Amino acid sequence: MNKLTNGFILTGAYIIIGLVLYILGPDVVTNQWVGLVKGLLLLGVLIYLSMNIRKASPNGFITYKNLFGALFITVAVYSVAALLFDVVLFKFIDPDFMIAVKEKSIENMMDAPWAKNLSDTQMDNIISETEKGFDQAFKAKGLAIAFAMKIIPWTIISLILAAIFKRKQPDFA
Repeated sequence: MNKLTNGFILTGAYIIIGLVLYILGPDVVTNQWVGLVKGLLLLGVLIYLSMNIRKASPNGFITYKNLFGALFITVAVYSVAALLFDVVLFKFIDPDFMIAVKEKSIENMMDAPWAKNLSDTQMDNIISETEKGFDQAFKAKGLAIAFAMKIIPWTIISLILAAIFKRKQPDFA
């Protein structure tokens, strides 16, 4: 399997999960536990791809550098394609869903235990910043931030997975 294919496999998993969550609605999309499970499922796919990359290398040996390079290309392809999917879904197919997600996110924030310790002014500022973030989501700065929020954590995870799944060829032959 080549690196681009791996990226599209990870993206396919993201899209399938995303569509299921979309069908289930904004209550599910904004649930923190659902977000955690989504991340763990994507991590599982990346672990599976890591093992396949190592298995496909000559005699199952792969250096840290080569494995990380393959994983980085995988997460880069995923980050771009997943961002494009989000833009198409939330900007063109169903912009009203993004509004519903924004409203549910604000509602969740207001109901959060930490929110009860804030003054009305502080809470208004947080709500205002959240609304601004949603409104800026599909502008250049918002897209750049969304891309960074996808690629940076997955790159760090790829560094860790490359360290775990690398396999050095023994010095004796």
